[in-house]
Amino acid sequence: MAEGGIDKLFNLHGIGFSKKDKPLQVPVVPQVTITADGKRLVIPADPIRTTNANGYTDLTYYQVYAPLKAGSQLKVQADVPGVEITVSPVVEGRATVKCVYQGKEKIYLIN
Repeated sequence: MAEGGIDKLFNLHGIGFSKKDKPLQVPVVPQVTITADGKRLVIPADPIRTTNANGYTDLTYYQVYAPLKAGSQLKVQADVPGVEITVSPVVEGRATVKCVYQGKEKIYLIN
């Protein structure tokens, strides 16, 4: 038995429904790769959670750590076409990458 008396059987990421004549269509979730000066950055699996201090009320923002300098080169790639990518300039060791796919956005705060 795991801690707390419950065995971990699986991780549930969602439930889908289909009809006899319509097969279930699993949505495509693009994977993004961000590099800074040629080094791949680690993007956390979980977004920044809501706190009283940050005011985030959704699961859009991700905190990514990288030693950015004034001349750092950020490159972003997505594994599916159609992802709109916007990269801000590096200011005081910080930058923002915004990715939009089919109207849904993810924002990566890099510092």
